[in-house]
Amino acid sequence: MTTSACIDIRDIEDKPEDMQIHVFDEFIEEHHCNRMLWSFFNALPPFDVTMPDGSDYFKSKKRVYQDYKVHCPESPAHLLFKWVRNKIRRKIHQLYGSDHFHHLTLISETAPGPENTVFYHSDRDMRDECGGMAQFGSTNNGYGVMPNSSKDPGERWVAHKGSWIPNHTPTRSFTCILYLNEDFEGGETHFPHYGVQCKPKTGTLLVFASDWKHEHGVRPVGNNSRFNVSSWYASEQLNERFRDSEHFDQREQT
Repeated sequence: MTTSACIDIRDIEDKPEDMQIHVFDEFIEEHHCNRMLWSFFNALPPFDVTMPDGSDYFKSKKRVYQDYKVHCPESPAHLLFKWVRNKIRRKIHQLYGSDHFHHLTLISETAPGPENTVFYHSDRDMRDECGGMAQFGSTNNGYGVMPNSSKDPGERWVAHKGSWIPNHTPTRSFTCILYLNEDFEGGETHFPHYGVQCKPKTGTLLVFASDWKHEHGVRPVGNNSRFNVSSWYASEQLNERFRDSEHFDQREQT
């Protein structure tokens, strides 16, 4: 797949029936985005969690809503994030019904990095083996995240040979990405299964299903950092199904 052949999701007139990707430009105003960016730098420490492979996946992420609720519940920052979270939740309920509950919200920074690294993953499924991806020298870390180290970053995607199984968050139904800035190069959210991508725009909300068909990755970012608020919504049906599973990740009461 090449960049020129990858169309922006906004330009698709007839979507495949199984594609559940929605783009809402100007979902929130730019000044709200700027206030959240200020909070990222000035209000809370990073949400540090060490993964099984020893990496700190959350090094540049902050669990904004829960931490604000605990540490500064009456602050303007908390009230802003509460408003944004509820606005996103209303959109999910409008699209898919009210039986989906908020699971987690993170604000994260993707800093400019090596131009030959793209990470692809599904938010509720993982590969049971690396399969075709093994040619890039990767290993399955148990979270469905796979580095693509080809010489054409984000343009070469090889389907795995194994099967998809639930990952550590099997209750997630939908993923939401709220872009807070656009003053950087690259950084498109890429969906290789459909051959589409979404170019970040300040205040745009991207909503998509969390299943394996909507495996996604962020193309390399250049010149400046990419900031976004990510949130996940889980269904009550999946919550009951996996409640007793070893993969079950407790419901966040926020």
